[in-house]
Amino acid sequence: MKESAPLALVTDYLVAGGVSSFIRNLGSGLSQLGFQEKLPVIVLEQTDTDEATQMPDCEVHALDRTMRRRIREDRLAEAYSILAHLRPRGVIAAIGAWSFELLRHLPAGVMRI
Repeated sequence: MKESAPLALVTDYLVAGGVSSFIRNLGSGLSQLGFQEKLPVIVLEQTDTDEATQMPDCEVHALDRTMRRRIREDRLAEAYSILAHLRPRGVIAAIGAWSFELLRHLPAGVMRI
């Protein structure tokens, strides 16, 4: 059975700016502390490829790239599927209503941040 990831992060956007810097620093810090090797980051709406490649301590799941022609609800379902596979003990929602929507349906016992 796959060991659960301590934390995962969900965001609507991964573009140059504040949230990308936060995610990059969080992933790096968690890795340096030995808390977890890579921070899984699920991006629902828009991913800047340059930003994603500058995050070596993050495992980016860019749903806008893999599910381009799908509606948001399909991306939410895929994000739930990824989270179910990862089985994180905590999920951080960053920037955007859709990422916060994911928190509403997490299983009991999963910390919501």
